Formats: sequence, C-alpha cells, structure tokens
Amino acid sequence: ILGKHMGRMRGGWLFDESVNAYMWMLQQRDKELCLADSSRGPTHFFNSFFFEKMFESGEYKYASVRRWAKKVQGGNVFKLERLAVPVNIGNSHWCLIVAFIREKRIQYFDSMGGSGLKYCNGLKQYLADEAKKFSGDAASYPAGLLDVQSWETVPTQIPQTPQQDNCSDCGVFTCMFANYLSLGLELRFSAANMPNFRMKITLDTLNKKVEAPF
Repeated sequence: ILGKHMGRMRGGWLFDESVNAYMWMLQQRDKELCLADSSRGPTHFFNSFFFEKMFESGEYKYASVRRWAKKVQGGNVFKLERLAVPVNIGNSHWCLIVAFIREKRIQYFDSMGGSGLKYCNGLKQYLADEAKKFSGDAASYPAGLLDVQSWETVPTQIPQTPQQDNCSDCGVFTCMFANYLSLGLELRFSAANMPNFRMKITLDTLNKKVEAPF
C-alpha cells in the first residue's frame, strides 16, 4: 500500500490495492476467529481479480479461475460458511457478492442498487463447476448443496443494502459490507457513517489488522 492508496482513503474512489488489502485483513481475522471457536464456519475472501480473470475473454471461462479454490483451506469451497468477492466494475464502481454456502444462496450487495446479474450468474456457474469435483461423494454433503443451479440468487435488496449518496464511497461500502457480513451482522449503517468508516479503514490498514466494525 503506497501513499497514493492511503490518500484515496481520505476521499475518493478506492484503488484495487486498498480493497484487496482489506479483504486480506478480513481473511486473517476470520482465521483467528475460527481458531478461537472451532464451531465457527469459515468465510473465504477472493480478491477483485477473480471476476477479471473469469470474464477476461468477454464471457465466463472456468479454466481461467479453476485454480482459485486451492486458496481455500482444504481446497473445497463447499466446506465454507461464506465466499465473499469484491467486484470492480470498469474501474468506476465497487460492489460485493457473497455466496452463503450453507444457505444455498448467492447475493449481490451494490450501494447504487444494481442487480449484479452477470456476476451472480458467473459465481453460480463457477460453484456449479466446482461441485462436479465432488459429485461422486454427494451423499456426504447436505441435501441439495452440490445442486448449485437450484440455489437462490438474490439481487441487491433495498433498504436492507445501504445506499451511497455520492460517486466515490462505493469502495468503502464494499469493505464494510464484507466486514459486517463475515461476522453475520446486519448492514446497519448508512452514507452518514462513511467519513468514520474511511478513518477506520485507514487505521486498520496502518495496523494491518481489522477490528470489529463498532
């Protein structure tokens, strides 16, 4: 993280490096929480390059992201509680997509209300392709878990998903969506909280550790 990245945290559109660093810190926190509580279901965070690779040819291509599951502990995304991925749309807007694995639901969180259909469908197809690896052992998984095409797909829900009131806070919203949702918290914040959240992201980045969002 360089000075130009830190400067944007005070105000402006967040760089990939800033958002991806925050996802990495959330990953470290989740590992610590899981070590402290063996009953806790883990959350894994891919970075923003996941969808960039997935759609680099202009359409979905599993071969481009087939190795990403190796980053998940055990290499099995279906052992997770959640899989969270930040979405960088054309270097102009940030959103978050989360697969709630045990609930068999893929949900999009956009602070400008977009449906995220392309990314929901992409993630669903990726998980369906991943499920093929375990089809021979389907009986050991909860009913329907590997039948990804039957999972629920949920576009941005308003007012449950807080909305921004400017053109630059989407990256901050995305980081906070990931922070709250990985702890199983409701998204009880608004655009009015963004100045404080910017300071929090700055402090967390300097400390290389994400504290609870409250």
